[in-house]
Amino acid sequence: MSFLVSKPERIRTNEASSESIASFSKQEIMSSFLPEGGCYELLTIIGKGFEDLMTVNLAKYKPTGEYVTVRRINLEACSNEMVTFLQGELHVSKLFSHPNILPYRATFIADNELWVVTPFMAYGSAKDLICTHFMDGMHELAIAYVLQGVLKALDYIHHMGYVHRPNASTLLNHSFFKQIKRRASEALPELLRPVTPITNFEGSEPQDHSGIFGLVTNLEELEVDDWEF
Repeated sequence: MSFLVSKPERIRTNEASSESIASFSKQEIMSSFLPEGGCYELLTIIGKGFEDLMTVNLAKYKPTGEYVTVRRINLEACSNEMVTFLQGELHVSKLFSHPNILPYRATFIADNELWVVTPFMAYGSAKDLICTHFMDGMHELAIAYVLQGVLKALDYIHHMGYVHRPNASTLLNHSFFKQIKRRASEALPELLRPVTPITNFEGSEPQDHSGIFGLVTNLEELEVDDWEF
């Protein structure tokens, strides 16, 4: 998961940004995993991301033989804003400890790349599960199981004083949420009935998202590809 955090002071150059990230990651080792590229044997590529600047590898941690995931981000190709965003992500990630939030095992710079080491989640993302095992649509129990973990993580994040970074543009038409909305509208029409909107502090009327529809509409703002199992 990604989070909305207060942005640090804007960094003027990519070189200075990379040095800042490198300095941070060396000081903040998140576990006993060593922050050295030579300790990891990169295996197959299992994904891309971050506007194709990030390559995700299945890797083996040589000291123990454990399989991990290594996200490698090309810092030279990142804009100043991207690097500033990454700094915020690294800062926030070390604050959280929850079974439904994927932890960072180590972060460091290797050959002008930011490496982020996380546990290997064998089932992939929620999108992978849908494409592989639920091609005809998820049943209610599977949907409930996925959402339970997401909501537990969100509740923890909110109690910590942070808000998840929305990115609704990539998910508004996602089949996963279409299934939930369709089934909810068929089985629980009363929960989808509009209610009288409450005026907010600015004096304008907020969008009405009540009941199950409201829950799903808000969950659409989360990255399904980031829900790993």
